[in-house]
Amino acid sequence: MVVSMIKDIAHKQAYELRKLWDNKRVMAFQVLNLAMIVFSALMLWKGLMFLTKSESPVVVVLSGSMEPAFQRGDILFLNNQDDPIRCVHCVHCADQYSVCASSSLPLSSCTC
Repeated sequence: MVVSMIKDIAHKQAYELRKLWDNKRVMAFQVLNLAMIVFSALMLWKGLMFLTKSESPVVVVLSGSMEPAFQRGDILFLNNQDDPIRCVHCVHCADQYSVCASSSLPLSSCTC
């Protein structure tokens, strides 16, 4: 039963391919349509690369190493900006692990 269904599907597909091969105009249309889809996706990707100044503008988190900020399967859009974000305030805490937010130096050596 299952084998006969598979054979029937294979024969139908072979018939459609032969019919497509005989009609060259339809086959050329199908090939050009597929090429337009592929090249449109490539142009979109290259445009995103240009705008974001990143080799990989869209990435997917594959593991749980970025938790709790990003979960596995999250899609991230990367952007390499020309000027970095600058922080001008010092973090004031009463412990030995305080750091200056503007220079990432210990608070004792911070000149803010």
